[in-house]
Amino acid sequence: MPSPLRRDLIAGAAAGLIGGLAFTWAMQAQGLRAAAGLAGLPSTGTGVALEILAAILVGAGYGAIFRYQPFAYAATISSGVLYGLLWWIAGPLTLAPLLLGRGPGWSLQEADAALPSLVGHVLYGALTGLSFYVLVSLYRRAWPEAEPTRLGVARAWSEAAFAPFLRCRPPRYFDSSNRH
Repeated sequence: MPSPLRRDLIAGAAAGLIGGLAFTWAMQAQGLRAAAGLAGLPSTGTGVALEILAAILVGAGYGAIFRYQPFAYAATISSGVLYGLLWWIAGPLTLAPLLLGRGPGWSLQEADAALPSLVGHVLYGALTGLSFYVLVSLYRRAWPEAEPTRLGVARAWSEAAFAPFLRCRPPRYFDSSNRH
C-alpha cells in the first residue's frame, strides 16, 4: 500500500474516532441509540464500543475517499459534512430499516423522524473532516521526507520546461514602475 494512502487511512481512522466520540455524545444527549439500537444493545458499554468501532471504520473510508488536499481545510470540512449527510441517508434511512426487515425509509415522515440523528451525523462529518486535515497536516510537518517524490520530479520537469518563458522580461508597457 502506498505511503500516502496508508497515511490517509490511519489519519481517517483517528479522525473517525474523534468524530465518533462527538457523534456518540450527541446521540446520547438526544436520547438516541445509533448502531447499538440495531444490535439490540444498550447504549452503554458494548453499544458505545460498537458505535465507536463503526465510526473508526467510516473515518478510514473518509480518508481513503477524500484523501488529503493541501491548503484546502474548508473543502476538507465541507466534504466531511457531506460525508456525514450521506451516512445519515445510508444509515438511519436505508440500512437500519433494511436490517429490521422493512424497506428503505425514504419517505418524508421517516426522514422527519430520523432528523435528530442528522445533527449527530453532520457533527461527526465536520469533526472527522477537520480532524483529518489537522492530523495529516501535522504528519506532513513532522515528516516532510515521507512525502512521495513524484511531485518533486513533476515540479522539476515543469520548471525545466517553462524556464525559458519564466526568464524573459515582459514588454515595457506592462512594467508598472515605468509610468510617466
